[in-house]
This record gives sequence, C-alpha cells and structure tokens, in this order.
Amino acid sequence: MLGGTKISDRWNENDRRKGRAGKLYRRQLRRGRLLASQAHFACMAREPGISTWTNCGSSDILNITSFSIPSQITIPGSINVSFLGELKVPVSAPLKIAVLLRRKVFGLWVWLPCLNGYGSCTYKNICEDINEIGEEGGCPLLISLAGGSCVCPIQPVVLHLPPTVLNISDVEVPSCLANGEYEAQITVSSGTQKIACLRTSFHLKLQ
Repeated sequence: MLGGTKISDRWNENDRRKGRAGKLYRRQLRRGRLLASQAHFACMAREPGISTWTNCGSSDILNITSFSIPSQITIPGSINVSFLGELKVPVSAPLKIAVLLRRKVFGLWVWLPCLNGYGSCTYKNICEDINEIGEEGGCPLLISLAGGSCVCPIQPVVLHLPPTVLNISDVEVPSCLANGEYEAQITVSSGTQKIACLRTSFHLKLQ
C-alpha cells in the first residue's frame, strides 16, 4: 500500500532521478497519501452495530454533523459509509492530515507507529496531492461522491456523502495491524489552524 512518510523506501533512488520514473514516483506518492488517508477513514468503527464517534473539534471550520460506518471492519470485504459536514471558510496550503492510532494489547493501550502509510501517520502537502490528482482526473471516490473537488484552495461547501459501499478487498494491511480493538483520531489542519477532528474506536477483523 502506498502512502505516508515511509513510502520512499519502496523506490530505488536511481529511478527517482530519471524523468519518467521520477514523474511516476511523484504521482504514485500523491495518490498513495490520499488513498492511505481514505483507508484510515474507512477503518473507523466499533462492535457491535453502527459505530459511535465524537467530534473532537466542535468549533472547527469543518463542522461534522453526521458520520456512519459499520461497527466491525472485515478485511477483505466491503463497508457502507455516510458523512455530512460543512466547510465554513476556504482552506489552503499547507494542508495536512494527522492520524493517531492505538490498539489494546493485553488490556493496555499501545500507540502504533507509522508503517507503510498505516498507523500513527502524518500526511503532509495534501493540497499538492489534491491538485495533481485532480488534474489527472483521478479524484478519490470519497471526495467526489461527497460533493467536494480536487482543487486547492478548497472553497466553502456542504459535504454530503450518501450511504455508499466501498470495496476494501485490496487493502494491504501491515503486520502491526491485527485483529482487535482500536482507537483512532484524525485531525485535519492548515498551518496552525485546525480544520476538523474526528475521534472513534473500532474493531478490526482480518480474514
């Protein structure tokens, strides 16, 4: 799985210096960051029933009013998600997404590191990723279905993702993620300004 701060280890340094290979590297890196952050979004749930969540940024400029996802995430498999929120003011670079993830091990919560784009990762330069992917016509599904666009600065908009089935059969799960109970927090910020914060717990089942 591409994404996160560790992806550069997967590419040969010599290939980066070659024109077409370097362009491909940058394209895959940007797409990987967005796909990895989208996968984090897809993996937030709690068992049983519909997941519960808290808006840990009630005064943020992205006001999240509704978030729904199955309580247990099974990989490989599919999930049904929905979302409603409103971005009140324009946001621009530097835009980043920070994920904090921990797992309960023998009754104790253990923070997970960032490995291959999963775990407690920070995805930087999101505006650059969005613009480049938007120019290529490959805007991620969650963004386009919610009514957003792959253009930065991002203008005020009501983001409404109706109930949508996402196939996560191809998600590659790193070894640090195992069956069990997790807690996650996703924070979106622009510079020093916090845009949104969502916190939840979930149960992960790997087959």
